[in-house]
Amino acid sequence: MRIARAAAERIIEGNPAGALQSLPLTVLSFLYGQVTALRNRLYDRNMLSSNRLPATVVSVGNLSAGGTGKTPLAIMIARVLQNRGRRTAVLTRGYRSRTRKDVTVVSDGSTLMVDTDSAGDEAVLLAASLPGVPVLVGRRRSVTGRYALEMFGAEVLILDDGFQHRSLARDLDIVLMDRERPLGNGYLLPRGMLREPPESLKRAQMVVLTGTADSPGNSTFRNFLTTHFPGLAVVDADRLPIDFLEYPSGLHYPLTYAAGKRIVAVAGVGAPRHFKKMIENLRPETVDFLLYPDHHRYTKEDVETIGAAARKIDADIIVATEKDGTKLKAYTDCLRGFYLLRMDMILRKGQDLFLEKLRTFTEQ
Repeated sequence: MRIARAAAERIIEGNPAGALQSLPLTVLSFLYGQVTALRNRLYDRNMLSSNRLPATVVSVGNLSAGGTGKTPLAIMIARVLQNRGRRTAVLTRGYRSRTRKDVTVVSDGSTLMVDTDSAGDEAVLLAASLPGVPVLVGRRRSVTGRYALEMFGAEVLILDDGFQHRSLARDLDIVLMDRERPLGNGYLLPRGMLREPPESLKRAQMVVLTGTADSPGNSTFRNFLTTHFPGLAVVDADRLPIDFLEYPSGLHYPLTYAAGKRIVAVAGVGAPRHFKKMIENLRPETVDFLLYPDHHRYTKEDVETIGAAARKIDADIIVATEKDGTKLKAYTDCLRGFYLLRMDMILRKGQDLFLEKLRTFTEQ
């Protein structure tokens, strides 16, 4: 399994060593593209209809599979709207959740009502990060959205990972793209990471370029966006570390706490290279990274592996992402010195444009 995964990653990354193996994936990618194009044409021509709810709908999504920072941006938007006095709810599909209900209330704004098995890690992270904001899980956003309107009086609905969910009409479409590799290797799934071709950006009103640092090709890609999609707002944002949160004590420690320490760093996220850079930039004495697939469900065996890695280097601390922390918290009795690296989404270029767009579309 590990060898097959490595071969697939080489193909997706465009490594010539995997070129001879890529033909089946290329054929599947072509077929996937045809189905995606047909679906979009049916929506564009109103042959498939989008439900419209009596609320403002803001979608936060992307063109590609994998981590671009959708959930941190959804959290930031919800906080901005909450501070403006707008009653807001977040709707998410609950990826890898085990619930079969049409609507699962993860949080009513005050109480976390389910765990990661029922709702998925991102939904629980949203709920934990947004006191006062209801978070709901369900495959049909029109159903969860109507529930949020009727039960919580929501005025604004935020769709976490909603760009491809066209069955619910939205007022503002925000697409996130990784500024280092905005289009991956240029192929659609499963040959690459794209869910849709770049021309789908014509549906969006805003693109947010995310990452941890500027890429040499960033200005070129910005020019591509503004040239081919007139009127599209382009904003830069960074995912930046804030501090360390010790669990279960709840104590906060500054980022300098990691300097000179021996660290085991754990991540099961879509773009672990950003997490790796953040940890390395904190200047630990040594760091051993344990990387797992996105949305990984940790088992007792995984926790034993993490503990063994910590003992091997005599680690001072074990650090995980907040998303992984929603699942690993259940095992903290087995993990000595367990911390979460808290991160936030910071608008760096185009902040005024972003906030003005958000105001325009949510306060009509």
